[in-house]
Amino acid sequence: MEPSAWYRWYELEGTSGLQDLLRSWDPIGVAEEASDEYDGYVGRLAGQLRRGATTEHVLRYLTGARENMGLDPNPIEDRPVSERIHAWYVASTSNFAEPPSFGRPDGRAG
Repeated sequence: MEPSAWYRWYELEGTSGLQDLLRSWDPIGVAEEASDEYDGYVGRLAGQLRRGATTEHVLRYLTGARENMGLDPNPIEDRPVSERIHAWYVASTSNFAEPPSFGRPDGRAG
């Protein structure tokens, strides 16, 4: 996906989708009271996915996030979440259409 299309996807679908997925993960159990608790993880996670992160990379990211929160790693709980995040990313970006081109096929105006 071209960078401009990816940034468009991120603005229109990526941010809110990752926020929802991280809220459902909710390792400290505060998503209902503090809906923006995990928003700080969205940008970096999205960047890793854009650079080709696998499910294992996402799992390591979630493990690091847990550790940053002072929690112990929990791969049994985090693996299904990492799989959902990765599968959602692949599906979401593959269904995201490039904007139509209004120029000539050779790229020249008119």
